[in-house]
Amino acid sequence: MAEICQYKRAWRWEDGSVDFVSVLEGSEGWRVSGRHGNQLYRVTADASFMCQSVRVTLGKTSGNRDFSFVREAGGWRNDDGALVPNSINALDIDLSWSALTNSFPIRRMSAQGQTTADFDVLMIAPELGVSVVKQTYTREGDRWHYQNHNSAFSARLTVDKQGLVTDYPGVCRATEIPS
Repeated sequence: MAEICQYKRAWRWEDGSVDFVSVLEGSEGWRVSGRHGNQLYRVTADASFMCQSVRVTLGKTSGNRDFSFVREAGGWRNDDGALVPNSINALDIDLSWSALTNSFPIRRMSAQGQTTADFDVLMIAPELGVSVVKQTYTREGDRWHYQNHNSAFSARLTVDKQGLVTDYPGVCRATEIPS
């Protein structure tokens, strides 16, 4: 993948934890590496910001589990090749511990000039497992209104020029990366 640019970001969460992310953006898409506490993750997305794969390692406090998913024409498949039910239209993933995953639909919508859209999303949350949820993103000036229809959670996200969240009210804020 021909490198275009690289971003390093960190978000301080309301609970005091920090999510560190490195994004390599190239001509073929994004490659993301992140760490939030004992949770490690890698995500790939194509040039149109549609997620292609995710690999997660959950540490001791989350049960020492490794798993991955790959998106195919029929939906998302796990390590064993089993299809995640109802995932055929899920273009994105949502890692409950990373504000970065909100960037995929925001970047895609911005590139397409969309102001509102509904998405099926593969949600990965250590405490809840893996499921497909319905989310809506709506541009409101320089912010994005995010809504998870399955949990009724919503927030107004502020993003930077790369489409990365800088303020996720009540959840996390972008912070300086410690040197």
